[in-house]
Amino acid sequence: MVAEQQTLNGWLARHSGLLSVLLVILASVRIVSTYHVFSQTSDEPAHIAAGMQWLDQGIYQYEPLHPPLARVATALGPFLDGRRSQHNADMWSRARQFWAGNRTMTAP
Repeated sequence: MVAEQQTLNGWLARHSGLLSVLLVILASVRIVSTYHVFSQTSDEPAHIAAGMQWLDQGIYQYEPLHPPLARVATALGPFLDGRRSQHNADMWSRARQFWAGNRTMTAP
């Protein structure tokens, strides 16, 4: 019993790097295999619009029910890329613009 455990521990010590890489690859494949099931939801562009309004205009009027931190974090990438809010009356009209062609924003 002790000899078998030492053999197993030695094998794990020698192959731990390879085993780690294989487990990461397996986990990645399993995550990617769910993309067709858990795809982008229809309200994500509206949340980006709310975050962009806060970053670009300094106001937070698009549905203030949800806190702005996650929305601002989501809109930060497009904002730093030079994209700006279009000053729409509500976040859904802006979201429809985002949804067209599955783009997040149009560059100025």
